[in-house]
Amino acid sequence: MFEDRAAGLTPADALGARARIIDVMRFALRPTFAEAPTVTGWQAVKALAVLLALSFAIMVPLGLMLNLVDPAMTIRLQRAEPPPKQLRDLFVALAFAPIFEEMLFRAWLSGRIAALRYGLYGLVALALLLADIVFETSGNVLSGLAVLAVFVGLLQWGLTNDTERAVPAWFIRHFRWFVWGSALMFGLIHLGNDDIPSGPLGLIVVLPQVVGGVLLAYTRTRLGLAWAILHHGLFNAVFFGLPFALR
Repeated sequence: MFEDRAAGLTPADALGARARIIDVMRFALRPTFAEAPTVTGWQAVKALAVLLALSFAIMVPLGLMLNLVDPAMTIRLQRAEPPPKQLRDLFVALAFAPIFEEMLFRAWLSGRIAALRYGLYGLVALALLLADIVFETSGNVLSGLAVLAVFVGLLQWGLTNDTERAVPAWFIRHFRWFVWGSALMFGLIHLGNDDIPSGPLGLIVVLPQVVGGVLLAYTRTRLGLAWAILHHGLFNAVFFGLPFALR
């Protein structure tokens, strides 16, 4: 995943920090399709550092402003919960969530037929997760079925990826809507978090996740899926892990 590249794709892989930020802003305003990532090796490390810095530069002030709207909003890991639950939440934030959420929301942005068919399984998983949030079901049945749907889709993807690599023209033509839509769904799925208020206010509070979804889509399409998982994990490590370590 780290070594995927396509000749002739712009922007070039050696963008400086300022040029990288400008490129991200252009992508956010009008996402453009990339057949495969071009940023590899040391250039990918530098690009990821810029993307992480940009993530915090945007998300932290945005979070502080939203906290003025809802002063009671807190991070779950900062609450006085029993250590086992804290450790479980930390594992979810640092390991499970980055992998599962990137596979669900952005893995299929390559646009290849095999990946898009996997994306249909992702839609089923997303519907199950949203149903779990809306109907507040007891237990973990729906969320477990969502995870199962994703892994079945991954199996299918792995079996067909070498033979179904074409990218439909309609996907390229409407790529921006897929990016914006996946970012919006990424935000909405966080309405199920314990620290997110219910009602219309919750839609405002998940705005940082929506913005984060666009940034992660850039990482996924310009650097690669593995780098997007790493981006997601490192962000969570600072945002959740640091408060946990300082308790």
